[in-house]
Amino acid sequence: MRFYAKRHQDTLAVCDEKLLGKSFEEGEKVLTVSESFYQGGLVTPEEAVGMIRESNNGMLAGNNIVDLALQEGLVKEYDTVKKIKYALYVKM
Repeated sequence: MRFYAKRHQDTLAVCDEKLLGKSFEEGEKVLTVSESFYQGGLVTPEEAVGMIRESNNGMLAGNNIVDLALQEGLVKEYDTVKKIKYALYVKM
């Protein structure tokens, strides 16, 4: 399992590898996993967790990365679009 990860100044974007470039709609909710926002380097689960720990805020898209972040205690809540999990986090 690998993830794409990209830093945008103070924000980290991480998505499941297979979701890159896809968009999901459910009612009024839309989740777009755009290449311009998410496509950075491919990283391992361990690298992704380290990057999330070091960042102050970010967006996670995909069941694998959100489940991993939940297991590590890095996020507490998430939402779904078409059964695809996503989470936003901000550290105070």
